[in-house]
Amino acid sequence: QSPRMQMFLWNAFHDVDSSADAEIVYHEYTHGLSGRLVNLSSVQAGAMGEGWSDFYALDLLVHEGTKTDPAGPGNLRFGQYVYGSQGLREQAIDCPRFGADAQCPASGSAGSGGFTYGDLGKVDDNGVHDNGEIWGQTMWDLRTALGRNDALKIITGGMRLSPSSPSMLTMRDAILQSARVNNVNLSTVWSGRPPRAPTLRRRRRTSRCRRH
Repeated sequence: QSPRMQMFLWNAFHDVDSSADAEIVYHEYTHGLSGRLVNLSSVQAGAMGEGWSDFYALDLLVHEGTKTDPAGPGNLRFGQYVYGSQGLREQAIDCPRFGADAQCPASGSAGSGGFTYGDLGKVDDNGVHDNGEIWGQTMWDLRTALGRNDALKIITGGMRLSPSSPSMLTMRDAILQSARVNNVNLSTVWSGRPPRAPTLRRRRRTSRCRRH
């Protein structure tokens, strides 16, 4: 089918046209990507569709320099043009796992400090956009850990390798498979953190006393 993108006027805090907001436009374009590569008919797949759309939109804008990602967690929010400084999501996409509680507040029955798979069904009202935040933050963790090029390579590659109507766990497995194919560090993908640089240990100087 030929795709169709519908853009709407926004009347929450500003009387704006969403087609004037690059974040919203790129978000909707990404639905075309994920919808072509993945069967999004399951609940978790639909949430991942929203998470991918937030991720790809913010990734491109930050890469182009159109949007800045200030140092520190909890600063990169989606939808601020149409909805004000808080943006459209409960947390910023750069909220890491298990940290930055003040910048990444709790929502619904989900805890603070960045959402995880354990928060599935707990974020705000449990809609696809709410659960999509879990996936969007996970993708941003990969970007931070791997760098932009490798992250995009295995995330998009994972879409191509995914089963029909994937869960977040089976999509994770597809991303891991993509990482293997593309020779991307698997331990970094698993941990979501860049490998530590090796440290050189200084050898102790010991004095030896010789008996004569």
